[in-house]
Amino acid sequence: MFKDSLVDLEEQRENQFHIGLARCNDEGHKDSESGSESKILTWEELSYGSRFSNSFVLMSSVQRFNVLEFKECKEIVFACCSSDQFAERMTGGRPYSSRESLFEAAEAEWGTLSESQMIEAFQAHPRIGEGKGGGGRFAKWSKGEQSGLGHGVSPDQLREANLKYEVTFGFRFLTSATGKTGEVIYDELVRRTERTREVELTTASEQQQKITRIRLEKALADLGHSAL
Repeated sequence: MFKDSLVDLEEQRENQFHIGLARCNDEGHKDSESGSESKILTWEELSYGSRFSNSFVLMSSVQRFNVLEFKECKEIVFACCSSDQFAERMTGGRPYSSRESLFEAAEAEWGTLSESQMIEAFQAHPRIGEGKGGGGRFAKWSKGEQSGLGHGVSPDQLREANLKYEVTFGFRFLTSATGKTGEVIYDELVRRTERTREVELTTASEQQQKITRIRLEKALADLGHSAL
């Protein structure tokens, strides 16, 4: 009897999910005709069981992001931007209606952080040229972003320039390194060290926002390829 009850519960969850999905698709079709943003699946329509259902494969990457367990979602967001408050609020701010609404929320949340909270995120990054050990998302993404560093500059040059920058400003040099060579990054590092702290803090903040956007896109791509 207990086993039959579990089967009935799973069937109810599955049916509830499909009703929500059909409702979402129907309203999304109507919205597309009017040019407005598509409706997302709500928590009630998805139900708790949908995250563990075969129907998970039918969902968009943003919908999958919306129904992740809180801890798992926060870990993903923290790998994109390592401020605990940022990760907590972005995770708690779900559901998001689209990729763009997620990116816009990330930009808005970043703007609410204090200087110390921003620096918390800066300091989580490996120094340019050092990479980051381990096998987590953060390490994987950092390694890929710094893949062009082996061209045009020595490790000693980067080490000395990093040290001078950190002594000057009190936080690590941060740049969106994707697609940049070591020579380009080194020149940027030297140039930015000559700025005032106020100007450089603004620049570092802008660079973190670029990195956050790139990593959120990577996280959504990973979710889009996942299946249970």
